[in-house]
Amino acid sequence: MRNDEKILNFLEQNNHCYCDDCISKLCGIYPRQQVNKICNLRIQDELIKEVNTCYVCRKEKITRKKYN
Repeated sequence: MRNDEKILNFLEQNNHCYCDDCISKLCGIYPRQQVNKICNLRIQDELIKEVNTCYVCRKEKITRKKYN
């Protein structure tokens, strides 16, 4: 499975806001910058990007969530 598919599948199954750091850890995609690049360039049209509290680390950061 490609990394963009891993991210989309994870966000579809977990309907919360996640920061890139936590998406990286939870999906096993390293380095974290890959998550940022994939989300900003390849799957941006399928995601909501906003400043919010990450569901995992509870920090206020830029987060991503799948459109419903």
